[in-house]
Amino acid sequence: MKISAGENVMRKSWLFGKTIRKENIYCNLMLLRQILFLAFVAILIWISRFLMVHQFGLYEDDQHFLGHIIDMNSEEFSERFLSYLYSGFISQGRPVGFAFSYVTFWIGYNFLGGLKGVYFLGYLCVAANAILFYLLAKRLFPLRYAEVATLAFALFPADTTQAFLTHALILQPAITFILIAAHFYMFRKWVLAYSFLLLSLLSYEPGFPVFLLAPFLLFNFQNFLLLKKTILIWPLQKNSGLNQSRFQADIFQSLWRSAFSRYFFVNLITMFLLFAFVFLARRLSGETRVSDLNFGTVSENIVFGPLVAISRYFSSAISGLENLDVILAFDHRPTIVGCIVLTTFTFFLFSLVIRKDIYSGSRWVKDTFLELTLTTKVIRIPRFVLLLLAIFTGYIAMVLSYTLTFSTSVFTEGGRGTRAHTYAVFGAAILIAALFYCLFSIPNFAKFRFTRKAFVNFSAALYFFLFSLLVPYGFIIQKSYVDSWAYQKSFWSEVIPLIPDVTNDSNVLIDLFLDDGTSLYPFETDFIEVLSWPSYNMLNFMFEFPSSWSHPPRVWILGHLSETPSDLKTFMDSFRYGNRLIWPTPSWFWEFEKVDTALENTLLIRATEKGLVRVDNFEDTNFKALPSELSAPAFHTKHFYDLYINS
Repeated sequence: MKISAGENVMRKSWLFGKTIRKENIYCNLMLLRQILFLAFVAILIWISRFLMVHQFGLYEDDQHFLGHIIDMNSEEFSERFLSYLYSGFISQGRPVGFAFSYVTFWIGYNFLGGLKGVYFLGYLCVAANAILFYLLAKRLFPLRYAEVATLAFALFPADTTQAFLTHALILQPAITFILIAAHFYMFRKWVLAYSFLLLSLLSYEPGFPVFLLAPFLLFNFQNFLLLKKTILIWPLQKNSGLNQSRFQADIFQSLWRSAFSRYFFVNLITMFLLFAFVFLARRLSGETRVSDLNFGTVSENIVFGPLVAISRYFSSAISGLENLDVILAFDHRPTIVGCIVLTTFTFFLFSLVIRKDIYSGSRWVKDTFLELTLTTKVIRIPRFVLLLLAIFTGYIAMVLSYTLTFSTSVFTEGGRGTRAHTYAVFGAAILIAALFYCLFSIPNFAKFRFTRKAFVNFSAALYFFLFSLLVPYGFIIQKSYVDSWAYQKSFWSEVIPLIPDVTNDSNVLIDLFLDDGTSLYPFETDFIEVLSWPSYNMLNFMFEFPSSWSHPPRVWILGHLSETPSDLKTFMDSFRYGNRLIWPTPSWFWEFEKVDTALENTLLIRATEKGLVRVDNFEDTNFKALPSELSAPAFHTKHFYDLYINS
């Protein structure tokens, strides 16, 4: 748009506080409002997911994929980087995701203050996604609609792993790449758009199918009607003066002239070629996950996934309300209370603004009709129909997000398994906003003033309570991470002093169950595991063992070996063969199929009411004898040791 010199002067004068034109004041106020809104969204994400990061640690995949990077200097890391790309492709077909996570973890830990720096980079990825989504949504929808959708995006409760480092540094960047690709696609920068889409596919693939809806970005939301005019608008054409055949001819002529069909099919073919290329490359490289596909899980996820994801907004809000007393008992209570008050007050103000807009007949709600120009006639389309189309589009986006979720179920309520919902956030945000605006639009059709007022108050109150209570739910998730890290540090602080005599071929067997069948340490909290699969290799992460050791010591925890009994007596009866123990390794273990260890090389640790103790016999079985003095192994320690023992 060409701007006159006079208008430029007026805009410059705004910086110096001089008189300006009324329309420029409005533009600057709107810009300020959007900046403040995005600042609030960024703060909201930090409060609801990352406020307690100073008490977070490493969990599950973090320990295996990221832990060994901690001790590398810049020279070692640069030498290993290409191998990370290759291993990331061979192991799971996600070289960009793994390489990006390695780089960001190494930079964050070494240059930004340790784990806090890494979590800050993860937070930036999550916050950047919300901002990119808002910039995309406000180009397609009315501003207030885009704001509600962005809040739903930022507080998406079905996926509880935003602060889980492996996901924050792999899955969230994959979302970033998709959103950047969508922006480039909107501006018809095809090469850049599909380049970033390929980066997303090579980071984490389940979000890839959502980009099938990219052609919609080339038009404003009114043009979505080009797909469903015959079904949705045909009842209206009786008042348009067109006969049926001419009406349908105009529809298809407009559809072709809009070039929507061409963009759709070009996008479909391009995405198919990209996916086929990556799929074949993964098969040829020997990556096995492409052949271990559970289509039954996918079918179940497609059918139930959208319903589960949307219902989580309401069930999570109820959970936040039910656990307010627990939340207020957390450490740093004044900070948590202040954050809850701040976000609740902001949501309250926002709901009042929405209520005022609706009740006073603001144009974005009061304009009941939109005009659609066909080749021969102008037809007025109810805005309510557009909201229904938004619901339809959000639902389709959610269905597409589940089409590649082969390994996880949508019914998982907490923990790493909720990644099945990660890419449903696009459709869920659009759908939640559309549902709210359907409620907000109802008062325009109410006959009596009292009925209109009641609907307005109900809609604003529902909006206020839903989003306000999702913040306390975020504290519940964070508390789960804090508890898990505290349990981990306590567990390893007890174990390490009991095994000073570990050697090559040593295996540490830990029985955590007390006589009453309860576990001394939980295996998981509500939203993250405590003793996860990388525990077997934890000693190797903590100590510098001699390079000549071909089989460094391993840690095996009864109850965590999924293919074996958790009871020690049953375990011994099943897998003792003379003076050796031989048991199958868990399904997630890939180094060897079974553990074959001599009893004299097996260190047994058992749980008692007073804690973990080292024993050298169980019933008639003798294990490795107790050393004369118990202390930490006399090896050079790594950063992992400091994280778990000295922090």
